[in-house]
Amino acid sequence: FMVINPIDGEEGSLRDVIEQANATTGPDTIKFDLDVQDIQVSGQIVITDKLTIDGPGADELSVLGDGDRVFAVVPSKYADETDLFTTPTPDQLADAPSVKIEGLTIANGTASNAPGLDLSSGFSFGGGIYNLGSEVHLQRVHMTGNTAEAQFLGYLGDPFTGLGGGCAILNVTGEMTITRRHFESNEAIGGPGSVGTLSGG
Repeated sequence: FMVINPIDGEEGSLRDVIEQANATTGPDTIKFDLDVQDIQVSGQIVITDKLTIDGPGADELSVLGDGDRVFAVVPSKYADETDLFTTPTPDQLADAPSVKIEGLTIANGTASNAPGLDLSSGFSFGGGIYNLGSEVHLQRVHMTGNTAEAQFLGYLGDPFTGLGGGCAILNVTGEMTITRRHFESNEAIGGPGSVGTLSGG
């Protein structure tokens, strides 16, 4: 697949080709036309199938959030699900994809939820990348200006604040390898225990 259009959601855009790749059984590779340099996405892009995103370099291509997370890597059953009451079991995550992302910058993502986890917890994880049970490899990726901002719950007048974690990357019961990377100005916002540019469990 080739990204030829920087405008989010249009034919040939990053979102469009990832949706095509999700619908195609087996591994796929996405490359970028040299004229595509800055891609601003409105709403997270969900990856549910084995995929390599092969960028030209972190100084040449940026994928920018616009008030939402940039990438969520999840099993297909959780592509639209953000309101479960328990963390998924290993069996429920058996079809989680293997994903490689290289040669780009992921910036300005904002997490306001945690896919696969109970919304009432107030958890907000992974402003740049949220990985649920998948195998994710990052190489030559810059993560900058990403935020995990917890929900302010206010139960019975108590100004309880949920947890914000993994402002750049949150890894939940998955496997992640990161090489030749750069993290800058990522921030977790929330109550006590909100932590980390990179968090995992």
